[in-house]
Amino acid sequence: MKSSIADRRYRTLRSFLSLALVSLVAVLGLGCRELTLRARMRAATLVKSGLYVAAERELRRWLALVPRDTALRALEIRLLCDERRIADAVASYQRYHGAARIHSRPLLVAILRGAIDNGDDEIAAQAIRTCGVFDLVETYRDLLKASNSRRPWLRAEAYEAIGRSSYEDAVFALFYGFWDDDEYVRAHALQAAGRHGDARSLWWSRLCCQDPDPIVQWREAITRTLLGDLSELRWIKQGLMEGDIYAVDAAACLVEIGRREYLPVVARCVTSDEPMARYRAAGNLGELKAHEYLSDIVALAQDTCDQMREGVADGLGRMGDTAALATLVELARDRNYDVRAAAAIAIAALPASGVETRLMGLLADTSDVVRVSAIGSLAGLLPAPQPCEAETTGACPDAGPARE
Repeated sequence: MKSSIADRRYRTLRSFLSLALVSLVAVLGLGCRELTLRARMRAATLVKSGLYVAAERELRRWLALVPRDTALRALEIRLLCDERRIADAVASYQRYHGAARIHSRPLLVAILRGAIDNGDDEIAAQAIRTCGVFDLVETYRDLLKASNSRRPWLRAEAYEAIGRSSYEDAVFALFYGFWDDDEYVRAHALQAAGRHGDARSLWWSRLCCQDPDPIVQWREAITRTLLGDLSELRWIKQGLMEGDIYAVDAAACLVEIGRREYLPVVARCVTSDEPMARYRAAGNLGELKAHEYLSDIVALAQDTCDQMREGVADGLGRMGDTAALATLVELARDRNYDVRAAAAIAIAALPASGVETRLMGLLADTSDVVRVSAIGSLAGLLPAPQPCEAETTGACPDAGPARE
């Protein structure tokens, strides 16, 4: 009798303690969540006030307690981007993905935008290039800002990226590049206009025909031909006899307007003595989707010229043939970081499985240029955001990370 009473008391006490423990855990959880929310708000206020050191101290303290809080991690990534600490931002994004198990396009784009404003020109150029390849519409205004850079190579990259943009007013932005004070930039702006394919560039590009630089004149002739003005065709055909560097451009232009019989000329330049001609030939064969010459491009992956191997990666990415994946994976381990960066972009362009895993592996690369390339490639794999009404004015707020 006494034993049964004791058992009932024991069971009652155990139930009470279990309920108390559950209640305590719930209260602590709610309290921790409330404290974390307040910490997040304090850190966000500090960031807006420009007090980065204090904000980082606040974030570090709470991330040590709640390392899987993706909202805190997202705020940390934005803080690091504001400070232009790109390597730290990429490492933090790896931890964010490890906790959330998903990718966030807004965070990826935030890292790219921080890279464009980075003090390292090579990092900025790679970020601009990646934004153009994947037409990341959120970075369009950053590209416009870069087109006003004091450094001509960054302006050239910006115009190339703008030429790939789907923004309707991109054609008007390219117009300013036609009048740049650097001939290299003018040539790239014209090349971008030809790729953009808007016939409104025809009238503006005509103003460049009196340009004193022969390279700019040549690019103007190709651009106008690509845009449908065949009055320059005789100059294009003459370029076939002006050496391999001109010949590969001329042949590619003719193929682009439907003269497929000139494709072997582009392929011939793959074995040219001129490294730049080989580089252009690989890129053009990829752009023209000349799958029959895939093996010729792959054979150049062992070329001793770093720029040539970079061109091979670029060409294979543009061709989009999954048979080139093994070659691109090999190039992603190349000794030259520009080659590895080009391979990262190319891998993302292939409709193959396991692409995300390979890009995540490149986030641990020793070069920030390669990391930025992989970050932009991951962003390009995700769907573009839905346009908002304030997009044209720049007032559209940044979306938060997915499912934080």
